[in-house]
Amino acid sequence: MVENYQRIFQFLWKIKRIEQILKDIWVIHQKDYPKTYQNKKLKQFARLLHRCHIIRASMSHFINTFYGYLMIAIESAWNKFSLSLEKSSSLDEIIKQHRALHVELAGITFSSLNKKNLRDSLLNVFKSIEQFRTLEIKVLN
Repeated sequence: MVENYQRIFQFLWKIKRIEQILKDIWVIHQKDYPKTYQNKKLKQFARLLHRCHIIRASMSHFINTFYGYLMIAIESAWNKFSLSLEKSSSLDEIIKQHRALHVELAGITFSSLNKKNLRDSLLNVFKSIEQFRTLEIKVLN
């Protein structure tokens, strides 16, 4: 069960890491965009940077929306678990409710085996965002 919790938390930390990467890219854009936009010789580069900014904004919107969904779903599962704890009258019931919470959290964070394909797809999206950051750093430095 500990391994499953680790998988769930690693997934949530991965999302926060991706969110920070997108914020770092935003900082790079804010630093470099005004210089390129004002320089008429770099007009085409400014257009490319603008497109990158739009892509980054779309990625950021997706990650923020997705993370918000996860937090609402996790909070709902936790509230349900808390209520069931209050009604539990034995240790066996508490253990049963904890296992139910664990199964629900695994489903929410796509850690269950039947959602492996979706989880892998999301991890590929995260990898693409990391590659986008690497490309941005190479282009702008």
